[in-house]
Amino acid sequence: YRPIDHLSFNFAPGISFKLSEKSSIAPTMHIEGLYEFELGHFHLGPLVGFAISTEDIHGSVGVHLAFGF
Repeated sequence: YRPIDHLSFNFAPGISFKLSEKSSIAPTMHIEGLYEFELGHFHLGPLVGFAISTEDIHGSVGVHLAFGF
């Protein structure tokens, strides 16, 4: 969802797993907000994320790097 130029909110399903347990696969839901600057086809900007699975809840902050096509 893009309410204004450069600001995006993403909602995506995913799968998480623990490397220490071979059969520990769990569905997850990810929510991410980011503000991106476009440099040609490249997108760059800060992001804040939140993820929920059956075993864990965590947040993240970072840098969004992408190539649009």
